Amino acid sequence: RCAGAASDSCARERRAAARDDRRARGRAARTRKPGARVPSLSSLRARLSLGLGALAIVFLGTIGVVLDRAFQASVIRGAEARLDVYLLALVGFAELDGDAVRLPDAQLDLRFVQPGSGLYGVARGADRRILWRSDSTLGRPLDAFAARDAAAPGRIRYDLVDGGELGPLLGGERNVAVERPGRPDAAVTFVVALDRGAMDAEVGVFRNALWLGLGGVGVLLLAASFVLFRVVTRPLRRL
Repeated sequence: RCAGAASDSCARERRAAARDDRRARGRAARTRKPGARVPSLSSLRARLSLGLGALAIVFLGTIGVVLDRAFQASVIRGAEARLDVYLLALVGFAELDGDAVRLPDAQLDLRFVQPGSGLYGVARGADRRILWRSDSTLGRPLDAFAARDAAAPGRIRYDLVDGGELGPLLGGERNVAVERPGRPDAAVTFVVALDRGAMDAEVGVFRNALWLGLGGVGVLLLAASFVLFRVVTRPLRRL
């Protein structure tokens, strides 16, 4: 108890102590509300796994799409380079005999003489009449080749061709002027086409290997994150 002159001082101290106690309890109540729970380690592990999984899907998926498109473009560029060589060979070996073009098929590529080989060659005149066709096109209609507009003189054009019974093709064509002794030069369009099936199969093999590899990388990343989480939280589990 406080007595005499010290009573007022003791009362002020008790009030100050009570006030400090109320403030402390108020701060504790604000810091932790009734019924609030601290997240468990298993919950944190699940959230981390979901976050890393989503990130891995977006990141690896983007890489896969970019690599897939780049490989497709490289396959097409390689096919166009081969078409360029064939077209230059056709132009170099071509001989105009009246209204027909003569070409030594076997000297260009043996696939030109094998029906349905996947490599086809055609030469047509300015009137779109077929002047020469490789043996690989025998027995197949050439409407898709005859109906095409001629490319600009001296330039090579590459595009996708619906070959009808020949299937989808990647074609290249070149329009040149063939000399005729004693007569005006004749405009002849040479067309060479490759079966796209072989290119699509090559892209398909690469695509399967690519996505299988990226899927394996994703699984390894998730497994590594799980192990890292257990190592980092080991001191917490001991509390």
